Amino acid sequence: MGGSSARTLAGSMGGVCGRAEPWENRMTEIPRILSAEAVIQGVLKVRWNDGYAAVVDLRPVIERGGVLSYLQDPDRFRQVAVGEYGHTVLWTTDEGEDIDFGSDSLRQRAERQAELHLRAG
Repeated sequence: MGGSSARTLAGSMGGVCGRAEPWENRMTEIPRILSAEAVIQGVLKVRWNDGYAAVVDLRPVIERGGVLSYLQDPDRFRQVAVGEYGHTVLWTTDEGEDIDFGSDSLRQRAERQAELHLRAG
């Protein structure tokens, strides 16, 4: 999203719950995000167009600071929005720049976190 001033953060994100086949077994189509909402500071509930839903923990990524320092403010974090075509979740800074996380990287993190939760019991 957001053109040349956009800052894209392609790393992995987080998650718990949902249903769908594992990411590595899917075709190359990127799942689209239908909704995203802040649950607590640094944690999003995300729903994708294939029925998968997850709670994605972004706190470890946000705590690294840098451009993500903007998201350390709870009021700013709650202003999450779904980007065009559902390919990202994003926040627009006071300077008009986008901080975004891609649907595919959020999904991968969500599935890894869900697996860890299952293993932990």
